[in-house]
Amino acid sequence: MRLFSVLRKFLLERGCILLDHSEVPLPEDLVSEEDLLLQDAKNVIVVKVIEGELDRSLFMKKALKAAALREYVDKVYIAIPSKFRLIVDGNVLLSNGIGLLIVNEEGEVQEALPAKPRMSRFRSLGKGVELDSITRRIDSLEERVRNLESALPRISRLSEELEELRREISLLRREVRSLSSAKVTRPEVPAKVEELPGEELPSYLRDNPWLEILSRRARESQN
Repeated sequence: MRLFSVLRKFLLERGCILLDHSEVPLPEDLVSEEDLLLQDAKNVIVVKVIEGELDRSLFMKKALKAAALREYVDKVYIAIPSKFRLIVDGNVLLSNGIGLLIVNEEGEVQEALPAKPRMSRFRSLGKGVELDSITRRIDSLEERVRNLESALPRISRLSEELEELRREISLLRREVRSLSSAKVTRPEVPAKVEELPGEELPSYLRDNPWLEILSRRARESQN
């Protein structure tokens, strides 16, 4: 039984697409022809297949190469026959986000450890978000922030002037209410000077033409 063929069938059945080594630019010292290169819906995956003999020293070398590959792809697995299960150091794999696939003698594949996806949001393999586009958006936002900061003193002055206008309007309203509630009284005009019965006017008022004029004006103002 050849692990490479079993693993390729297993991964293709799970919806992965097999990639050629020329499609993914990877350092030659980190991959070999025995490694599987695949892609699922969102991730580029490398499976380092270990066939033949395996000891702890060789396992560590394979694990280090797998860890280095996480700089270039989204997920990395190590695949081994089940007979080498006890040689594997799970802590090394976990700490580096490397997954583990174990193939038993019947050709059944078990995902003993899931691979941790790499944060490749800003890495582009011909798809996805371009880094320079993100940079332009950041520059635009920073420019808007600078514009707002430069406008703050003018906004502060306008706010102070508005508050002063509000105070003046409030004072004027109080004055208007005060004036509207005040009672306006007209001075009393002396009534027509009439001679009272039994009393005589002083000699200087009798037959005085100014007395008649003043009496007429008083009557007119009352009307």
